Amino acid sequence: MSIVNNKSKQKRFKPLVESVSTQVQKETEYECQPFFVDLTTMPPNQVDHLRETGLLHKHDTSSLDVCLLSEKHIQYLQQTWDLEMVPQLRTSFVTLDASRPWMLYWTLHACDLMGHSPPDTDTTQINIVKTLETCWTQAAPFPFSAYEVQQDPILQKAKLSSSSTSNSTELEGGGFGGGPGQLAHAATTYGAVLSLCIIAKGTNRTASEAALKLLEAKRVSLYVWMRSLQQPEDGAFVMHHDGERDVRATYCLLAVAKLLGILTPQLASPASIQFVASCQTWEGGFGGEPAAEAHGGYAFCATAALQIMNALDAIDVDALTAWLTRRQVSYEGGFNGRTNKLVDGCYSFWQGGAMAIVSMYHHEKNSKTFNADEDPWFAGKRPTLLFDEGMLERYVLLCGQDVHGGLRDKPSKRRDFYHSCYCVSGLSVAQSSADEADTLSFGHEKYARVHATHPVYNIRIERAQAIIEHFKDLPL
Repeated sequence: MSIVNNKSKQKRFKPLVESVSTQVQKETEYECQPFFVDLTTMPPNQVDHLRETGLLHKHDTSSLDVCLLSEKHIQYLQQTWDLEMVPQLRTSFVTLDASRPWMLYWTLHACDLMGHSPPDTDTTQINIVKTLETCWTQAAPFPFSAYEVQQDPILQKAKLSSSSTSNSTELEGGGFGGGPGQLAHAATTYGAVLSLCIIAKGTNRTASEAALKLLEAKRVSLYVWMRSLQQPEDGAFVMHHDGERDVRATYCLLAVAKLLGILTPQLASPASIQFVASCQTWEGGFGGEPAAEAHGGYAFCATAALQIMNALDAIDVDALTAWLTRRQVSYEGGFNGRTNKLVDGCYSFWQGGAMAIVSMYHHEKNSKTFNADEDPWFAGKRPTLLFDEGMLERYVLLCGQDVHGGLRDKPSKRRDFYHSCYCVSGLSVAQSSADEADTLSFGHEKYARVHATHPVYNIRIERAQAIIEHFKDLPL
């Protein structure tokens, strides 16, 4: 059996005109080439070495299917949780001081997809909840008109600031910053809330209760802060006060609002839908703001935000589908982020997740049982993915894995928590195709499989469903 089980689909890039960028593309293909080998032609001692590393299963000697190095990846990722291991982090991690909720989310989620969570027998999960609580920042009071408060049932539940007068209503709100005392930010709020959602619906009862209690206590304040970030002129959101206005903010805030049961017509307004739609480019993808270049991360944020608002019909979905399919490169099998760019493991999710949403859209539109109010992933539906999931699985398992633990952009790059999260998330998306309901297109059937992630929220489907159900009818 050959590792490259669909070799006929693997085609080298042939540029019409040679340039610096085409040369770099060729170098990337040559960089990946040694990983695309036929194991049946390898000497027995080399096959034995692959079994020793774990890429092939030690005891399943009849199989030449590639495994996910789950135990090594988990050992690498849990450095951020174990207080005894934190001193092992390099000094360069100081640059991530404003990304503490992100680091927790990247590592918690990747491990959760591989079936591992911090042990129930220790206080690790409780400490994670306490750490995230220290990242909460109560912002300055936000002024709202009497009409806005009257029209919004959640604002009516918010705490009045002592500075409110008969002529102005000032409400208290806040969000999660990147670390203690740091500015509340849409991205780190998203990372913090998703981390808490993973713990809240995990198996550690004490930590679960603490995470739920924190989310319940903060969600009205979160809502006030979200509303204060919404720009009245076009419905867009900014990442933080005096921050940039782009579709990342719209996605991060709407995803949090949906999970916590505070997604209102005011947040998901027609103006907000129109702003996201205006970011679609002539190529079919999405930029961060109108007239910007189409980019994989922004395309995911825009696609997922529109899915949350049930508004994908507001854009040219066929053009988006075409742009996304063109991002899967023909030789390596992974995705790139933009036109004429190199493959990168993180886009396994950013492009793969957006494609999963689009694939479900096409599937549901052609279904006689389509229900706009139903989350199709919660209903157990699996569309046929509109990309080659086997090629993507192959790229992640062969080129994305560091044999010492952790995943990476490409073989020449170093492992990191970010790429570990989104490579495993992309692998999860690829394994969720209707075509792979029982068997994988690539990789060991048992030892390369991970749990299913929800492509809109990027936490395990059962975690997202449980947290939404918890907050659905919970009084504010």
